Amino acid sequence: AEIIIEDMPDLVSDRVALEQIFGNLIENAVKYLDSTRPGRITVRGRVEADHMLHYEVEDNGRGIDPRDHQRVFDLFRRAGTQDKSGEGIGLAHVRALVRRLGGSIHIESEPGKGSTFIVTLPKTLKLEEHQEDV
Repeated sequence: AEIIIEDMPDLVSDRVALEQIFGNLIENAVKYLDSTRPGRITVRGRVEADHMLHYEVEDNGRGIDPRDHQRVFDLFRRAGTQDKSGEGIGLAHVRALVRRLGGSIHIESEPGKGSTFIVTLPKTLKLEEHQEDV
């Protein structure tokens, strides 16, 4: 797959949590590529509001049925054809990490067209808020 990294605004946050969030999203994009076309994964970001940043991990993979958009974030739940290894833990963990950092995550996807995971995070993590959630 081709991985394209576009503009990414800087943020101050938990480095390990961010590595887990984006690592999982990119790993899933690679895992669920559509074998009928060359894979393309694009990661981009922009300033959403004064203190919030908006990041997207977009792929041209298999896609996810709209009925399963919320389900994929549930623990031990997966969607679509189950021909890849996995326990259904990754996206639930990603959602928990994003929320712990004061953000949100959602998906836009259609079967056969790919998926875009949208992560919104504060530009600067407030350390005292982060410690309360740990």
